Amino acid sequence: MYIESLSIATLEQAIHLREEVFPGVSNSSDSSSLVASLYRDKYAQWFSNSGITQLNYWVAIDDKSFQVIGLTSYDETEPRKMT
Repeated sequence: MYIESLSIATLEQAIHLREEVFPGVSNSSDSSSLVASLYRDKYAQWFSNSGITQLNYWVAIDDKSFQVIGLTSYDETEPRKMT
């Protein structure tokens, strides 16, 4: 497994994985977040409305199948916890 930034090439698989893990998320206010993270200019209003100034996603890719097997994000508005 390796980690890479979400890209146009992995977007469809990431959306599918998110829907499998979190059924119904496509009907929530977060439904555009994956696409918005890649098309910041096109989704400027979404960023403004959400109060998010920077949003990045990373995907875990399986070494053998080259399929997206994991998804994580970083939202700078969320407080970081040090453990």
